[in-house]
Amino acid sequence: MSGIVTLLARSAIVVAAACPLATLGPSDRWPATALLAYAPPPCVIALALSALFALGRRPERNTAWLAPGLAAVILSVIALVDDARRTGPAASSEGASILHWNVASRDLAGGLDDDILCLSEAPASLSFSGRARHVCREGNLVVASRWPVERRAFWRGTHAKALHVVVHADRPVSLVLADVYPSLRRARRDAIAELAAAVRVMDPWPHVLVGDLNTPDHAWSLSPLRASFADAHRLAGSGAGHTWPAWLPLMRIDHAFARPDVHVVAYRTGADLRSDHLWQRMVVRLPR
Repeated sequence: MSGIVTLLARSAIVVAAACPLATLGPSDRWPATALLAYAPPPCVIALALSALFALGRRPERNTAWLAPGLAAVILSVIALVDDARRTGPAASSEGASILHWNVASRDLAGGLDDDILCLSEAPASLSFSGRARHVCREGNLVVASRWPVERRAFWRGTHAKALHVVVHADRPVSLVLADVYPSLRRARRDAIAELAAAVRVMDPWPHVLVGDLNTPDHAWSLSPLRASFADAHRLAGSGAGHTWPAWLPLMRIDHAFARPDVHVVAYRTGADLRSDHLWQRMVVRLPR
């Protein structure tokens, strides 16, 4: 019994030490730390603290490794519960409701009821039930809206792509659905910088950019996009905002950005285990 109490006490100490650092991680700015930067921060923290605990223990007493491991699980469950409780639909009267979801090649669009749906990895068989939808598709990127959708451009880079549309609501919404896919041959920072340069010259300048960027939120690689757009989660979200993997979210690799003059009313993520990603929803008011 004393061993269990000791384990729980050590885990509590680790949680207290790790919580302020849970949203931080190694930078991908330098080649030596670039790969480590894409490991979930709680795992990096747990490994580092495990090593510290192990150094202070006798070799035959390997139970010291259990406390940081349990702490990492506790941190992850806290993040999951915090995200899962913010799953209520956003009120359209507050602004335009935009939902982005990597549906992992599954036809999961039928039950979604937001004003604008942005779906990554959408299958060819994708169908919409219920209200009529205006749909614009390019490969596995799909934008579907209750209002007419005008396709403006499709851009493809070396390891990224983006679909630019204008949704003709009461106030037209210029929107980009982007996808940055992982590659060991090229750094993500180069792909995202190329994407950001392409977005800057799109006409009209996008109000919103959403997508699966396969890049954690603390990454230096996102700085080209942050130079032009504000992070919706930082503006109007709460909690960790992690989106992957859905069964135990440890990282925020799906992102929603808004132009500085766009008011982000709300941002939340939602648990849905039918895909390996959680969805993210933002409500925006456009400038007059």
